[in-house]
Amino acid sequence: MRIKYILALLAPVAALAGCGGSGIVNPFFGNYPPEPWTQISPSDTGTITLNVSAIGTVSGSLFDTGASMSYSVSGLIDENGNFTGTITPTAGSASAVSGTLTLNGSNQLVGTVVDTGGTLNTLLVN
Repeated sequence: MRIKYILALLAPVAALAGCGGSGIVNPFFGNYPPEPWTQISPSDTGTITLNVSAIGTVSGSLFDTGASMSYSVSGLIDENGNFTGTITPTAGSASAVSGTLTLNGSNQLVGTVVDTGGTLNTLLVN
């Protein structure tokens, strides 16, 4: 009986010991409420909501006010703020995006993301 008890206690420890990784959490880890974005040319605005996992996986949504259209956002952000991903309209094809984001003093994401899927629009997340 005592051995079963000891084995039961060691099982979670053994499982955790097998979890590799550096233990470093991505500095952008967190949930970001709707933030405004602007597009320079053609002029446009909207909001973006993002969730960043501890390893930098990004998911979220983007709303384009001018087109009155919603998009899903997915991708990766590294510890330096380099973002690569896609935006996909509710009814349409995904478009590749990339850019660099930082955190401002209010823990908001700010930066520039370029649609590299052919249109080369620049979104300023402010």
